[in-house]
Amino acid sequence: MTPKLSTEKLILREIKVNDLFGIHEIMSDDETMKLFGGQVLTNDLEIKDFIQIVKSEREDGISYFWSIILIEEKEFVGFIRLKSYNSKYYDSAFSSIGTHRFDNEFVKYFDRTNGWEIDYAISKGQRNKGIMREAVGAVLEFCTSENISPLYARVNSMTNSATVKILRYHNFEDHLPQVDPILLQKYGAKKIIEKNEMGMIFKWII
Repeated sequence: MTPKLSTEKLILREIKVNDLFGIHEIMSDDETMKLFGGQVLTNDLEIKDFIQIVKSEREDGISYFWSIILIEEKEFVGFIRLKSYNSKYYDSAFSSIGTHRFDNEFVKYFDRTNGWEIDYAISKGQRNKGIMREAVGAVLEFCTSENISPLYARVNSMTNSATVKILRYHNFEDHLPQVDPILLQKYGAKKIIEKNEMGMIFKWII
């Protein structure tokens, strides 16, 4: 079971089937998924599979997934999750760099035994209202109480200023710059730096 968390305005609870519509709204939107860094899901069957995977991973003890609910409106507005690096998730998370993800020079930046990754997504209409900052704070309190540390957060581009601002507010530190291999091949390193398209892996420690 995913533990229920609460703040002044939010309830963070385990995923339910009636979250289907809200999850579909988020995960079928190209712009949102570009920020989130995941695959766009376009039909109900894919969303149902996603929900089943979420439940299976919680049973295996390799992830936590919270649906974010506004207390007053009782409305699903987004989700936040933790994924263990001591699982196959590490391989998929860094699959874009190929076998280099297993190189000692790269692996030394990550705690593969105790490390977890945090990520989140929120519906377009609820952005810039402080909701995700509050939700991340609740999850970090949970991590502190459960001694879940270190946490990593991957940001595909530093132009995603809202996410960067949330992470830095909660004392995540710049840990390791990253570059999308497709962008690198298309534009070259100099252009990516000029356009501020560098990504960053952030790190948080209790």
